[in-house]
Amino acid sequence: MTSIFALELDHAAQEASQAALEASGAAEDSLLLEASRLTGLAQGAEELVPLVFVTIVATVAIYGLGIGRLAERLGLATTTPYGVMFAGAEQWVRESAAVLGDLKVPTLIVTQDAGNLRKARMENIRVERTHMLSEYAVEEMDLAGIGSFISATSDDDANGTAAKEFASTLSSSNVYQLRRSDADQQAKKGADRKATAPRFSARVPFDPPQSFEDMNRHSRAGMRIRSTKLTDKFTLDDFREMQPDAIGLFIHQDGVTSVITEETKVPQTGISLVAMVTPRDSPRSVKKRRDESAE
Repeated sequence: MTSIFALELDHAAQEASQAALEASGAAEDSLLLEASRLTGLAQGAEELVPLVFVTIVATVAIYGLGIGRLAERLGLATTTPYGVMFAGAEQWVRESAAVLGDLKVPTLIVTQDAGNLRKARMENIRVERTHMLSEYAVEEMDLAGIGSFISATSDDDANGTAAKEFASTLSSSNVYQLRRSDADQQAKKGADRKATAPRFSARVPFDPPQSFEDMNRHSRAGMRIRSTKLTDKFTLDDFREMQPDAIGLFIHQDGVTSVITEETKVPQTGISLVAMVTPRDSPRSVKKRRDESAE
């Protein structure tokens, strides 16, 4: 727009100069004065062009660099999403979400099960009542603050499909599905036609890896999700000695949460380890201590 103004002013100055050549006396003087004024304005407009470009570049740079921080401070967005979304709402999932919530980690549970949905809401856990493959879940659901996705339903095929779908949003390295019930069959050479092709499966979380049935069986047996802070006085080795059957779920370190897999090298100290453990006062733990004493 500034360039257009400069061109129009220059054009008007030329017309005034041309008219002055055809006039005489006072009219000529008036036209020459007007032509001089318009020429000055045109030159001033031309000088504004680089200033306007600098203003545009500066405002875009300030917006691009500063709006993310501002939105984060206002709680409208986060530049470092590290929250966890679960598909499914079994007891161990709700316990995981509650423990992560205590660590200030954003969580989201997606389920259609009315009973589990009600329990999650009573525990103040953020829940979306929808199918994980619905158009709403895939296209419209608010994933602000979510960095990882764990598909933990009883349907292995749906788990794999959902993980692949959310990989486009969260990246394939941050989506997981529970160990398939036919995983052992898949590992065999020449697996039969019922086994799902590996490319339709996502990464398997937790160490050691667990299936839907495994996690529910451990939960029914009394194992619970707990967060343990590892320090120089209580290291990972100490934790493993105390909880040899523990299942590693998440690492929380410096405000960032990551999902544990078989390949994860868990630090000895300086983290909060979220794991499924056997409480010291549970019947299973008491029985184990009795057996050890008897030996």
